[in-house]
Amino acid sequence: MRRTSVGLGIVALLLAACTEAPISVGPGDSLSDVISSVPAGSVVHLEAGTHVGPFVIDRPIELVGEAGAIVSGPPDTPAVVIKSDEVTVRDLVVSGGYSGIHVVDSEGVVLDRVEVRGAQWHGILVDDSSVVVTDCHIWGLEAGLSQGFEIRNADGRPGSLVQGCRIEGPLYEGLVAHVSHVSFIDNVVTGSRERGLSVTEMSDGRMEGNTVTNSQGTAYFCGDMSHCSVVDNMADGIAGSRRGNKSGGGHGVVVHTMSVAFVDGLTWNDLAGDPLVVMLESEIVGESLYP
Repeated sequence: MRRTSVGLGIVALLLAACTEAPISVGPGDSLSDVISSVPAGSVVHLEAGTHVGPFVIDRPIELVGEAGAIVSGPPDTPAVVIKSDEVTVRDLVVSGGYSGIHVVDSEGVVLDRVEVRGAQWHGILVDDSSVVVTDCHIWGLEAGLSQGFEIRNADGRPGSLVQGCRIEGPLYEGLVAHVSHVSFIDNVVTGSRERGLSVTEMSDGRMEGNTVTNSQGTAYFCGDMSHCSVVDNMADGIAGSRRGNKSGGGHGVVVHTMSVAFVDGLTWNDLAGDPLVVMLESEIVGESLYP
């Protein structure tokens, strides 16, 4: 009987934990205090209104923005910093910040249906981390060399994915990978001044089903000893960049500096340069680098 009683007690505790209601945070509440006090696995809902950042997510939680919820950050620091594995942020609008969202030293991070607007340098910046970003919208970045999404120094992490995002300029580069493993799938970049999608600095990258339009320089760039598959992408309205370098002459795809790429299914319209440029000891291979 005692064994049965203990078993039922454990089941009751588990059921209580699973059915615990989400925690709601109003615009006047301290989001930092809430996050620092909730247990791992909690769901935190941001109510409609402006929530003043910055704040740090340092434990595995799910943060969900209700309709009309905005996180506002100052220009000298990221508005939202994620420093924990297994964090999910969903349906959140982030306004301002040095970067809108900065992910640091983390794995299993999911950013779903987030909008970042008016940040300084990055919409989303990922350092030594792996992320899945889906259906994001990044626009209105303010710095001259701004980047919509950048992942860097993450080659020791599982591969990351950015899929179904809209990146709207003017901005310097749309989606960028440095020393990382990444897939850019079904994204749209408009108004980039130098590169729409860039896989560079010894990265492994898959660029598939994307559109780069009304931009300058290069639509799709694979450079600096990187390995890339560039498949079924669109380049539309690519002018030469103001820098005037050969690789930025309004091209569809540039494979640059000892890089290896598989290129197939590129559709282009209104290019100032060439559909494909291969330079500086780079190589085109006959089959995809990704299964």
